[in-house]
Amino acid sequence: MCVCGDGCVRVRVRVRVCLCECMWCGWGEVYAEHFMLFCFYFFNAFLIQNLILQTEAELGGPIHTKAMMILKSYLVDQFAHNKPLVLTGSLCFEQSYNGIEGDSASGAELVSLLSAIAKVPIKLSLAITGAISQAGAILPVGGVTRKIEGFFNLCNRRGLTGEQGVIIPKDNIEHLMLDQKVLKAVEENKFSIYGVSHITEALELLTNVPAGKRYKNGSFAENTLFHAVDTQLHELGWFAENSFKTRKKKKIAKITDAK
Repeated sequence: MCVCGDGCVRVRVRVRVCLCECMWCGWGEVYAEHFMLFCFYFFNAFLIQNLILQTEAELGGPIHTKAMMILKSYLVDQFAHNKPLVLTGSLCFEQSYNGIEGDSASGAELVSLLSAIAKVPIKLSLAITGAISQAGAILPVGGVTRKIEGFFNLCNRRGLTGEQGVIIPKDNIEHLMLDQKVLKAVEENKFSIYGVSHITEALELLTNVPAGKRYKNGSFAENTLFHAVDTQLHELGWFAENSFKTRKKKKIAKITDAK
């Protein structure tokens, strides 16, 4: 990154792209849609910012915006104990042309962002729905039965492989009223329904990598997802601290050589 003579900030972009399946219900109607959530992140020298394209395009409602603020709070609480967080994450629901409201996709959005930062791929055979708290708890949401059936119908049309399934809040399980064909597929191990109570459980299901435990010094156990995330965030923090210094040294050296 460098500052040009016209005052513009040039940023060396470090991009990692992630795709994640998520489910949501439409406004005012009982139907479910399945979306691909696209995410990437890049270095921002000044702050942590989650750029939600739907919000920027005025397609997102206030509850969805609040959910993104909660997501940011979780990242700060989890990873900002021994370093500043300096990145921008861009999230987008692919080919979504309607308004988006509610917090039921915030779990999927957090999974996508962490996967992108850690450079660990996500299983696209699993879809996820659920709100996120500042402590990482997966909270119950509405329309879960319709969401499950919608994703099941999509998988059924494409052919059930035994690897497809959905991740839902654990507290929603007792309220499910699923169609018999979904229950039959679950009994035959052709389709799976996972109830989770924390984002770490969802991450482990989606990546097959242990989430990781944070130590008192703010670091994480090696060979875990959070360790990979923490390593990347440390690197971004180093860029933020040293980019201007490097630019200044080069400028001084150039002036010295000219003399």
